[in-house]
Amino acid sequence: MGKKISVIIPGYNEEEIIRDSILRVEKELSYLNRPYEILIVNDGSTDKTGIILKEFMDCGKHPYISVIS
Repeated sequence: MGKKISVIIPGYNEEEIIRDSILRVEKELSYLNRPYEILIVNDGSTDKTGIILKEFMDCGKHPYISVIS
């Protein structure tokens, strides 16, 4: 097994695309058969981006995702 891959996704008011973006990145990383993490930086969004990211964290289905606000 190789080194862990870290992907950083910056976001500001991305409510329309953040969910699909995360799922696409997660899907592609899963094909690599290497450990990974996805770090999402919510840079003070004023739309529903923060709510969507909280839902990702609360559902427990995405253990490799961390959100930094």
